[in-house]
Amino acid sequence: MSKPLLMIVDDEPDIAELVSVVAGQVGYDVRIASTAIEAQNICRESTPSAIITDIVMPDMDANELLQWLVEQGSAVPILLMSGYGQRYLSSAETLGWARGAPIVGSIEKPFSLTELEQHLRHLLSPEYVWSEDMSVGVDVLDADHKALFSILHHLRSDLGKKDEVEVIGKTLTNLHDYTGYHFTLEEELMEACGYPGLHAHRKAHRKISEKIEGYMNTISSSGDASITNELIDYVGSWLHVHIGGMDKAYESWMSARQNPDIEALQTMHSNAVNVSKRFLLNSGNANDLAP
Repeated sequence: MSKPLLMIVDDEPDIAELVSVVAGQVGYDVRIASTAIEAQNICRESTPSAIITDIVMPDMDANELLQWLVEQGSAVPILLMSGYGQRYLSSAETLGWARGAPIVGSIEKPFSLTELEQHLRHLLSPEYVWSEDMSVGVDVLDADHKALFSILHHLRSDLGKKDEVEVIGKTLTNLHDYTGYHFTLEEELMEACGYPGLHAHRKAHRKISEKIEGYMNTISSSGDASITNELIDYVGSWLHVHIGGMDKAYESWMSARQNPDIEALQTMHSNAVNVSKRFLLNSGNANDLAP
């Protein structure tokens, strides 16, 4: 059985080699790209199982690389790394999620070998990986679903971090806000095409939103993040069942009933810059990254 392929993108040879050694010990085959352009060429030759990339690079930064990967339809899980601090990493993650990039976490340089190993082992957790058979045939909704799986994976990587409760609380807020945004868009599209399952969808959306809010309140009031794994398992399972059942059910209905209203909604919400600005403003990180 072939090993999973990890692509490492970093212009610092020492860092790339360190990641390569640890990845090999975890069980990956490795390819190293010193630039984003080289990373694009590797992706044209083969499909990595996972990607770990620095953000700031000389020719093309990670934000541009992520945009290119999204345009190629890639669903490969991505781990970001940077020496510019956690605030910068958080902003980059938020921007990536808004573009539909399957970012599953971040790691700040310098990092410990134990922390790096933990991230690399979590990269391929199947419960967080969106796959083509989950596509609902609407690009903006597929991008949202990828982002939701990415946020769940990020929650898992938050466990054990310094100030764990605070860090998990911020990621949960992202999860709550993004589900709210996504549910609103999805319901608007259903209404625009007269989908008969809209009422049932709204009910399901409301129930899972209340469940997430309940977990958030419990963690906030108790100061104990030990139920985070339970939350991840519950929401991850719900997403798989919901997308594979209720969401897939509207695929043929929407594709057969395209109209100017639906196209306008999709165009409006597919503008990644506007969506990302919304979430960056909500998180207070709007000025951390160039538009």
